[in-house]
Amino acid sequence: MRWFNGLKTNSINSYKQLTQAFGSRFITNSRAPRPLSLLLSLSMREGETLKAYSDRYWEMYNEMDENFDDVSISTFKSGLPTEHGLRKSLTSKLVTSVRQLMDRIDKYKRVEEDQLELVHQVLEKIKNEPFFKWPNKMAGDSIKRNRSLYCQYHQEHEYTTEDCRNLWNHLDQLVREGKLRHLLHPSSGHQGQEDDHAKGPD
Repeated sequence: MRWFNGLKTNSINSYKQLTQAFGSRFITNSRAPRPLSLLLSLSMREGETLKAYSDRYWEMYNEMDENFDDVSISTFKSGLPTEHGLRKSLTSKLVTSVRQLMDRIDKYKRVEEDQLELVHQVLEKIKNEPFFKWPNKMAGDSIKRNRSLYCQYHQEHEYTTEDCRNLWNHLDQLVREGKLRHLLHPSSGHQGQEDDHAKGPD
């Protein structure tokens, strides 16, 4: 209970804050402590979701031998791609504690989950329509592809469906042609489709 007893007075006001503080600093495990250099070298992989990257980061963070709360914000942000919405948010609107960082991450994870669900729903609804075009096979050696990622549009392994540029280009084309009008909210119009899926909650 050393971790619990070390919490500052009046720093926890709800059960949610307690679980976040616990999750950001303490996970019981028997692994040997990791050096800080491993945390500094951690970055989001191509096609990886924010949830997957966040889970990897905090797992590594909790294996550190010392308290590195002061560098957790900068190291997490530096591991994100420069164009990622969360990285831009952390740059323009600074957070000053691990708790604030996890709150910001949770917001973007929810946005990401909604986007993933939307892409799959749209694909499922239009895949049998006559205007929908399936892509050509991916180029390159299939043996060397990332088997942990799968694109439902290409029906092949390499990257995720939501990261498929060919699918996004095709959906953008169908929107411009008015083929997806029945799936759009009346007030949404056709503008900003490509930007909308990249926007964050801020």
